[in-house]
Amino acid sequence: MDERRAILQEARKLIGARDSLLEFARLLVPGYMVNPALLETIEAFEAIERGELNRLIVIMPPRHGKSMLLSQLAPAWYLGRNPTRQVVNAGYGIDIALEHSRKARGFFTSEEFRRVFPGVGQGQQTSAGQWDTNQNGRYYAVGIDGGLTGRGMHLGIIDDPVKNRREADSLLIRDHDWGWYISTFYPRRAPINAIIVIMTHWHEDDLAGRLIKQMESGLGDKWRVIHYPMLSGKNEDIPLWPEQFPLEYCLATKKAMTATGNTRDWESLQQGRPSAGSSANALWTQDCIDKNRVHERPTMPQVAVAIDPSTTNKSTSDEAGIIAGGIGEDGHLYIIEDRSLRASPQGWAAEAIGSFKRNQADRLIYESNQGGDMVALTLATVDPMVPTFGVHASRGKRTRAEPVAALYSQGFVHHVGPFPELESQMTSWIPGEPSPDRMDALVWLISYLIEHMAHQEQTFVMDTVEEFGGIDTTGVMQV
Repeated sequence: MDERRAILQEARKLIGARDSLLEFARLLVPGYMVNPALLETIEAFEAIERGELNRLIVIMPPRHGKSMLLSQLAPAWYLGRNPTRQVVNAGYGIDIALEHSRKARGFFTSEEFRRVFPGVGQGQQTSAGQWDTNQNGRYYAVGIDGGLTGRGMHLGIIDDPVKNRREADSLLIRDHDWGWYISTFYPRRAPINAIIVIMTHWHEDDLAGRLIKQMESGLGDKWRVIHYPMLSGKNEDIPLWPEQFPLEYCLATKKAMTATGNTRDWESLQQGRPSAGSSANALWTQDCIDKNRVHERPTMPQVAVAIDPSTTNKSTSDEAGIIAGGIGEDGHLYIIEDRSLRASPQGWAAEAIGSFKRNQADRLIYESNQGGDMVALTLATVDPMVPTFGVHASRGKRTRAEPVAALYSQGFVHHVGPFPELESQMTSWIPGEPSPDRMDALVWLISYLIEHMAHQEQTFVMDTVEEFGGIDTTGVMQV
């Protein structure tokens, strides 16, 4: 009788693991622990396997089990139930994708797996980069830069497409990742397909942010979004996984990550709220910018473009900040364009002059402190007919930025639409730190426009008058 009972219990356990991802995980990983976020994610993945859900975004803190579940255990269970299907797992680099693939392969080839899915086994391909089932199914690992030519997918998993804060803050890298998703990853889906994006929500404009925004606009796929912060509750005192990360640990993490007054990394990395992060010591707040935002460009009698130039074109170089704005008929200031980019001097000069012409600007403003002659000459090389104006910094960055921030607080500066890169720099910059390119260009622009309003045309305080190509640049303004 005891032997029969044991056989029945074993059969129930194996049937349970075949039908339930949670029971499968508990069988293959003794002592497997879950939190509320993982339980909801398991339910969502089971809906994907049944064909009831095809788009899933999972946002939760690091080390809370999302990758082990979705990139390792779930694909093995999925291929056990669907051994003829194709799975692609992508990460920010091939190394992280290969690590997930090796662990998924280990689960797939385990003795426990064979007991749950008899008859399903490994095929001829056994490498970490690509391993097959014995029924022509496949798990393929690729980095974000990798190609997928000739490969299709029924299940596509993108796990941590962003490596770190620096990559998240780079528009160039975000555009690259989006381009890879749209042109390389997305077209490889089979007629029956599902896509899962697992990530730390570093930036409002990262892959998850763009997919959610596209969905909200009615133009993109419909995604189910599972989002759990490390700490929830009105006072942020309820940990997501107290058994693993008790409240004291979470509070210590928050204290360390916000000690400088900058909450941005805490809010994005641990809480999954990139828009909430800002510095307590920053001169600008997102609420202030949002409150003054408008969505239609007004008539502006005076328009200018400001450039904070970069001198090199390396991947580690700063971008050239290029911001356009003007004075409205109501006397308020309006920011209308951000064309900042990482490019050679000829590249940023052409972009700045393009913005100048597109916006029918009156002046192109540039910083003249370091390499001012080179900047003016580069601009004149692209188009000698564009009137340029050099601004010379005679005061510190904080002293220059504070009056500009005060204008925002008083409701006199309006962003015409969203400028996520610029606004991110504004709300995270702490005086005393190196000031970022877009924000610097903004300060130069508004300082010039205010000086113009105060003195009306030709009454600026001049230090010098510079001429390039016979064109009077009207000199250098002290800011």
